[in-house]
Amino acid sequence: MVQIGNFHIGRYDSAHKPVLSSGEGSYLWEILVALYDWNDTLEILVNYAYDQELIDFLRKCEHLLNKQTKILEDEMAHYQVPLPERPRKAITFDAESGVVQDDFIFSRIFINSQNFLLLCSGAVKISVVSESLRETFLKILLERIEEFDEICKFGRKKGWLQMPPKQKIN
Repeated sequence: MVQIGNFHIGRYDSAHKPVLSSGEGSYLWEILVALYDWNDTLEILVNYAYDQELIDFLRKCEHLLNKQTKILEDEMAHYQVPLPERPRKAITFDAESGVVQDDFIFSRIFINSQNFLLLCSGAVKISVVSESLRETFLKILLERIEEFDEICKFGRKKGWLQMPPKQKIN
């Protein structure tokens, strides 16, 4: 059987099934669950944000998240890994209490971005069976690194980034 993209020519029983390691499958699952969770979190945080630049930044983060979610869902379908439960379509509510402030929202974004970097780098590290999946994990990791750089710049601009104390070297 010959396979070109999603088209198959020949007998189906002679097709080579895609192979991945249990670790790769586990990371596919973990990253997708984390993206689903982060999607819900971003939806909630948008409702609490006051600063329009922060809201726009959150929407930009959502765009990257949705793109990466689609890529991983396609990979899971390709490798026939069951999908986790999908998040709700949208979470909207009136959040005018003033309890959650923009600097708190930023700190959640910053910490979550750091955690995604660790998760994605772990996925790259263990991806030795499926070269195409490793390339996918690498692409997602590089996008997350670029996003982290933007988060740092945005946080410094707004004064929300917790900066460690500077030390003079004698």
